[in-house]
Amino acid sequence: MTDIDNKNRELAHFAFCAQVAMKLAEQDGKVTSLLDGHVFLLRWLVTAQKQKRFTKQVAPEIAWLIARGRQLGMQSRLYERVQYLYFSWVDPIEQQPDLHRLTYIIEALKNAGWRYYVLTPEEWKTEEVPARVNGINALMIEMNHLNSVFCKQGAQLAPLEIRVLGDLQVFGILLLEQKFHVFQVLGETAYARLFVSIDEKIPEVA
Repeated sequence: MTDIDNKNRELAHFAFCAQVAMKLAEQDGKVTSLLDGHVFLLRWLVTAQKQKRFTKQVAPEIAWLIARGRQLGMQSRLYERVQYLYFSWVDPIEQQPDLHRLTYIIEALKNAGWRYYVLTPEEWKTEEVPARVNGINALMIEMNHLNSVFCKQGAQLAPLEIRVLGDLQVFGILLLEQKFHVFQVLGETAYARLFVSIDEKIPEVA
């Protein structure tokens, strides 16, 4: 991968995270108008800059967006710029490996405050939420299962079970946007059992 390709991917990742943060804010009722959206995104950009959440390759773009947002206010159309960055630099979804698209979603949610846990086979078998898992929104995956359902090239071979605590709607929307199908298995567990697949066929689960 060339330096240019890498920079483009970093910009696309940054833009994707910004869009996820906005969607979560809208879902939580923090953004209910265009002005709210502008203020939220500007603050998010400032926080991302201070905490150095993204690579140095993205830093100039973040600085430019902050300066533009402060100078022009709502006329800066920050969110439209973020969307433009994403669609300009990201490869067509169909051309991206399945594992890459799933990782993209997980990293964006982590950036927005979600917790991500890789459970041991023993923790997974108990069907209980491990004591170390905390947070309102959390994803749980069993590593051996993750490795078995994706080939080395990142193509999905079988449905992946993900256990979710928190906002299923936002997670589901992100999966659909990245061309995944998601199926929920109802039960009495404290978490939601979701099966993620590139196949429309409903998976057979225990």
